[in-house]
Amino acid sequence: EKGKKRVALELSANVPLGIRGFELQTAKGQPVLEEEQRWESNMLFGFWNWSRILDMDELTEGELRVMVRYAVEPRRVLAKIDTRVALSGFGDGAGDADGGKARPGKEELPEAGHAGAVAVQSGLGKGQVVRAKLDRFEIGSDDVRMNNVLEKSPLKMMFNMRVETKGAIGFEGQPIPREQSLEVTDSTGRVLKPVVFDLSWVSNRTDNGVFYTVVKGKCPELASEGAEWVRVKGTLRVPMTGIKESPVYELPLEKGAEQHVPVPGQEETIDSVEDMATAGDAPTCKLCLKEVGRRENGDVQVDISLQVDDVPFELDGFELVDGKGNPLDAFCSGSIRLGGCSGQHWVRTFTVRKASDMKRLRVKLKYKAEADTVAVPVDMTVGLGGPVTGKSAEKHGK
Repeated sequence: EKGKKRVALELSANVPLGIRGFELQTAKGQPVLEEEQRWESNMLFGFWNWSRILDMDELTEGELRVMVRYAVEPRRVLAKIDTRVALSGFGDGAGDADGGKARPGKEELPEAGHAGAVAVQSGLGKGQVVRAKLDRFEIGSDDVRMNNVLEKSPLKMMFNMRVETKGAIGFEGQPIPREQSLEVTDSTGRVLKPVVFDLSWVSNRTDNGVFYTVVKGKCPELASEGAEWVRVKGTLRVPMTGIKESPVYELPLEKGAEQHVPVPGQEETIDSVEDMATAGDAPTCKLCLKEVGRRENGDVQVDISLQVDDVPFELDGFELVDGKGNPLDAFCSGSIRLGGCSGQHWVRTFTVRKASDMKRLRVKLKYKAEADTVAVPVDMTVGLGGPVTGKSAEKHGK
């Protein structure tokens, strides 16, 4: 560009350097105004190279100085920490009259472990064992908004409880009540404000065949000074869900084949003949084969559609079976779900292997059904070392 002078700078070193940039100065040390065109750094044949191309206004002086900016090696700083952590919060170790030694509790440690368990008495999971155990315990603060300013709340105790079971049912849904309280007592015998668990929405998770959900509770009060443990006791009422199956429905294996069938599970909500008469006809849904394609290798690809209107229903999946009810050699390669205010629509794409002679398709619907709310007992004791069980209970009680 006319009136400009281009300068190329390059720096090489055989050791790594923390170069952060170059600055051009006049002989008197005044910075030169410049426009950077390119900045590069690389390593080649064991050498570290930095280069910079600059455009600057022409100068009458014939000499320039180059200032190199570089990073200084980080320094190690020793920070002395002298802090005690107790169930009653955080304390200053240096200011403790007893030198930080543990003080004994006023009452004996209760014979309670970290888990409670109950067998489901009725509904989908009859006989299935559900248990609750401590998943996490911490003392901390929440972010709260005061006068449109985000601030930290006072310290509180926080408990994560894991409720789990093994079997055909899991946890899902909205419990009533959504906020549930358990009583809290510390080792000095003091009864604290209850810990409140938020079960606004319980979601199901799986881990090696175990269904579980984690609910979080907060106790707005800390344990007494010198307390060694706290005990949480009460009952959590948790909603459970299970997978049920419809009867087998049979359709011609051709595009557009459809059948109107009763919405699975709806008959369970009608308790008497009078209720059925009041409700009118039982609600139905449409089961349809949207696409059917036969391949040269004998496989059949089929799109199965289910549409449910105006009634609550949650499809878990389709199962393709033979005339004896055994699963076919098939796999699902695609899934679509559409929903709105008035209904739900599911489409699944299946490939059935070696089905060139198949004339009809038999389908079962698998759907989620609500089970009774399960009351799970909780009786756990926790200290700084984690949940307190039998042997450690005897140790603490000495």
